[in-house]
Amino acid sequence: MLIFRLVYTEIPVVLLYKANIGKSWRWYGGAGPYAGIGITANTKSDSDDWEDRKIQFTSENQDSYILKAFKRMDYGLNAVLGVEKDNIQVGVNYSYGLMRILPEGNNPDIGKAYNRTLALTVGYWFGE
Repeated sequence: MLIFRLVYTEIPVVLLYKANIGKSWRWYGGAGPYAGIGITANTKSDSDDWEDRKIQFTSENQDSYILKAFKRMDYGLNAVLGVEKDNIQVGVNYSYGLMRILPEGNNPDIGKAYNRTLALTVGYWFGE
């Protein structure tokens, strides 16, 4: 099996709504856009016939083989939902990439590639 490991940094802009649940609990939810920047990428395989490779990022729709290049920039929608109690915050984030990160000139047998991210967050607010 061939596995692609793509690492992107996301910069979200989220509009939040917070509401009280009892005296010390609050829930929050929100949504907004994000921009992503590709940091590093490589392939891994459990087959002896395949050599692990580093993937390059590109900013163009260049005609290249599937393993040669992914788009560095990404954008999409982000949603968050969570709860707060005192200074502790626990939440879930989901990012839905809208940009096709695999350039269109690549191998058509592979299909389309978009970023999707599900994250669990835990935070602590200092000084409140």
